[in-house]
Order: sequence, then C-alpha cells, then structure tokens
Amino acid sequence: MVTSIYGTAAEAGHRTRRAAIYARVSKDRQEKRSIKEQIEESRATCQRHGWSIHDVYSDDVSASQYANKVREDWERLLADLKAGKIDVLVVWEISRATRERLMWATMIIACQEQGCLVAVDGKVYDTRDPDDMSFLDFLFLQAVRESGLTHKRVSRTHAHLAAVGHPVGKPPYGYRHKYDPSTGRLIARVVDEKEAVIVREIVDRVIAGEAPGLIVGDLNRRGLRNRRGKPFEVRSIQTLLRLESLGGKRVHHGTLIEVGGWESVLAKDRYGEPVKDPWAKWLKLQRALDKLKERGGGRADSEVKHLASNIAVCDVCEGRIRRGMNAGIPSYKCYGLYKGAPKLGCVSRKQEHLDLHITQLLVARMSMPDLLDLYTDSEAEDERLAAARRQLAEVEEELEEAYQLRRAGKLSIRALSEAEEDLLPKIADLREKAEPKNVEPLMLELWHPDPEVVLKTWNGWRLLKQRDALRKLARRIAVKKVGRCGHRKLEPSESVAIEWV
Repeated sequence: MVTSIYGTAAEAGHRTRRAAIYARVSKDRQEKRSIKEQIEESRATCQRHGWSIHDVYSDDVSASQYANKVREDWERLLADLKAGKIDVLVVWEISRATRERLMWATMIIACQEQGCLVAVDGKVYDTRDPDDMSFLDFLFLQAVRESGLTHKRVSRTHAHLAAVGHPVGKPPYGYRHKYDPSTGRLIARVVDEKEAVIVREIVDRVIAGEAPGLIVGDLNRRGLRNRRGKPFEVRSIQTLLRLESLGGKRVHHGTLIEVGGWESVLAKDRYGEPVKDPWAKWLKLQRALDKLKERGGGRADSEVKHLASNIAVCDVCEGRIRRGMNAGIPSYKCYGLYKGAPKLGCVSRKQEHLDLHITQLLVARMSMPDLLDLYTDSEAEDERLAAARRQLAEVEEELEEAYQLRRAGKLSIRALSEAEEDLLPKIADLREKAEPKNVEPLMLELWHPDPEVVLKTWNGWRLLKQRDALRKLARRIAVKKVGRCGHRKLEPSESVAIEWV
C-alpha cells in the first residue's frame, strides 16, 4: 500500500497529483450510496491527500462493452487514463468501478501503463506493486462474488415459490395482485373482473372458431384498450391465450405445478355464467388455437422463423413489425396496427441489422452486474409500493362511487363515461406501479456479468425460446424511423428502442 502520499504532495516530494473521481449508482440494500454521496466522500479523500481534481465521472446505470454509449463517462474515464491525464483514480468502493472481469482488466492495465494509483475507501494502492494489486484483485473478486450470491438467492426463492404454486411476477391481463395491508407482502393473485370480462369474451370467441386477429380488430374498433391504455395487439393476445395462468395454474421451467395456484379467470363465461371445470376449458382453448393454426387462421409462434416478427412494433404508429422483402432484401417492415389499419410501411429495417441490434441491446442489459439488484426489494422500494397502493385504493374507490351514483340514477351515462376516461388510465398506471419488481426465470437463466457468456447462452437457445424471452423481458421493442443513412452504420440505440420490464 502506498504510504508516501498520505499528506500533501509537497511532503511527498511530488507535483500535485491529478485525481479522477468515478461514481456509479449503487442499489445494494446494505451499502446503498447515491452518486452524490459517493462524490462527496471521494472529494474529501482528495482534499485529505492534497490532490487536485482533474474531473468527476459518473454513470447512473451499469453497462458492458456492448453498450458503451449508455455508460458514457466510463468510456471517457478510460480514454483519459490511457492518455496519461490522471494520476489517481478515486472510487468509493471497487464495485462502483465495475464487477465485470474484462472491464476490470482493461482499467487496471491502463492504470499500470500510466503509473496511476487507485484510491478505494480512502486507502491508496499502487497498481504496479504486486502486493497492492493482490489486495485490489481480492476486493474485486469479493464484489463479483456478491453479484453471484444475489443471483443464487433469487433463484432459490423462485424455486421455492414455484414448488408451492405461488404467483411470481406481474399478473397477466385479467388478474391483479392482493397484498397484506400491514406488511405489503403478496397474498394472492385474484381475478380482475373489469379485465376478465374482455378475456372471457376473447376466449369464448376463439373456442367458437374466430381468429384472434379478427377479434383484436373488433376490440380496437369498439374503443377497448389494454392495461396501458393502448390498442390491443394480436401478438399480445396470442401470448395471453397460451398462458396456463388463465386456467389458474403455474408453470416453472416448463413443468406444470399441480399444487397451489389461484382462481381461474375462466371460472365464468363471457356472460357471467359459472364454468364447471376452468382447466378443462383452458385445454379446450388450446385445441381451438391449434385448429386455427392448422387452417392458417392464427399463426403459432413455433412457426415463426424470424426473431422480431410480431414482437417489435413501429415507433411511429405502434403497428406490427413483420418480416418481408424490401427491394429484394429480407427486411422487417411495419404492417399497421391491425388488418385494415390506415398506416402501413412507416419503418423498414434490414433483417440482419435489426436482429443484431436487438441482440446487442439484450446482451448489454443481461450482462449488467447490478441487474438483479434492480429486482430485489429494498426499504425505498417498499415505501414506493405502499404509496402507489394507497393511491390505487383511493382512485378505485372514487371510480366505484361513480358506478354507485350511476346505479342510483344520480349520474348520467355521459358523466360516467367522462369519469372512466379520467380514472381508468390512472388505475392502470398505478396498478403497474403497485407491482413489486420480480425476477423472470428466463432472466435468471440468461444473466451473467460476462457479456460473452450471455451471448453464448442466447445463441444456444432455440428461436422459440428467444422470442419468449423477448416478450417476458421487454415491455416494448420499437423500431425507430431513421431515414436514409447512406453507408453509415446505425448504433443499436438509434435503430431500436427497448423498454425493459
């Protein structure tokens, strides 16, 4: 450990050292520090040692080599290190610099080549000294181990919840979650009657032989909207209809869990009449979907041969993106919101380019060292959920009062319609905010701090599994309109916008 720089630079017989402060958002529950707090402590370290501050670098997200534009200050820091502009790198703790082996090696090599010191938690280490480097490597490996332990704990919890048939993740359309008012813990998954009415109508119409695409077009023309207040999409409905959860059962890693479960949304038909065996009805629905597939009335996902078809949407009109030909080149194109939609051909992208961009952004996301921390509960998260649930209860109560007034003849249909138009979008937004963040099992399988490992795992999956992962990990994948680019290569973030779950 370097000792000559404790005190001022003049006392050490050197020029004033140029320090670089790097801070990154921390979501660790035990040692959570904001970027501002990290910078303040690092400034105090610089002042104590008499260093001048060359620059302050900070990033509010984790990233990898596949997403260097997202972590801009990290790339700027590395460039300044390699250029010899920095004498001391100051971080609050090693994990704030990086938890990725490749990025760690790149940073240390740059420090060693330039003779740059590293200050961690107020202590200073010489990167050219083998003893100091041995301890720095130990600190780094501890940080990597913590990420691994988080992954292990979350995986074990999910395995236990699956074994007892307990719901995990956001409830599918037609359901909502019920929480213990005193602890905020998830008690049960229950039927959301307002959404269930639409689900039951869709199911009954499909069983009767009607194609999902025609049903979705009818729902949208009637002005019905999904949970987010947007028009229904065929791909979302097709995915929903294949979920065992509609029958009240949970599936874990492809295995149907016989125990536990919840009341099925199919316990009633579209007219409110009770259904004797909801699970039998779900199985009947699957046979109906299979028959539609055979006659070409509803294309099954297993038949799709392209990664983004009917998953990505047009960023201009929210229309479906499907694979076609553009001037003889395999491309993804906008085919409109539904059959007969007025807008067509808003965006187009070469298939190989869009597939690559989506993969690059996904690998960047799945290799974030702190990704799983984003889905674990914390005190701040508990407070946020409690506040959202209180607001949700208030707005739902307000809407219920409007319904009661209408039933009593004290509110006109027009006034009720206006109340619904105002309150229903708020309820949908608050329900989403009131749901705790949980880790999707496919995320646990794909996540790794080394992006090369993530990419290898992803490439080893069949297309059907890749498409399933995109649906479960991304809330929205939108192909952007970019105009003519000539020979310039598009960056992934310029080509496609992904809103992650």
